[in-house]
Amino acid sequence: MKNNNFEEMHSRFVEVIGSGTPKAFAAALEISVQAVHKALRQKRIPSTWVYKIATKYTLFPDWLLTGKEPRSRETPHQVESFEILQGELQKRDARIKALEAQLDTLHDEKDQRIRELERQLATTHDRMNDLYAFINGVMRAQTSTLQESSAISWGQTRPVQDSPAQENQHALPLSGGGAPSSGEETS
Repeated sequence: MKNNNFEEMHSRFVEVIGSGTPKAFAAALEISVQAVHKALRQKRIPSTWVYKIATKYTLFPDWLLTGKEPRSRETPHQVESFEILQGELQKRDARIKALEAQLDTLHDEKDQRIRELERQLATTHDRMNDLYAFINGVMRAQTSTLQESSAISWGQTRPVQDSPAQENQHALPLSGGGAPSSGEETS
């Protein structure tokens, strides 16, 4: 359909489709890009395009052709319901964005808290190691003191160097070293 108001019709198609590119036209009309290029070069919009777009977007074909209102075949109630639903969707989208922001904040706070707890754990670990070393040192000192105290209570003192003659008195016969002498007792 060759039309003297091609530019106006084209602008209404662009408004409905959302883009003026041949690729967008082809996608909306479900035809090849080459067919769109050919028609637009000839500055004509085929009647099949008017019918397809009017059907697809529930528009009056007259509006696409002339711009004469009403634009849509929807009833006022449908339009009102659509606007209400659209408003509700916008509110939900805003709520979702707010919840996503809160979630991001909570994730950041969680990560910060985890880092803080890891630092506290490392500090506690270091303190436990210091305490363990201290307790170990105290235990060694007490063990040493206890051993010295135990040795004293059993009458054991530090060994005094015996003279060589005293050493021989305490000496036991070596095993397999022959028979005991007559002055020695056998056990």
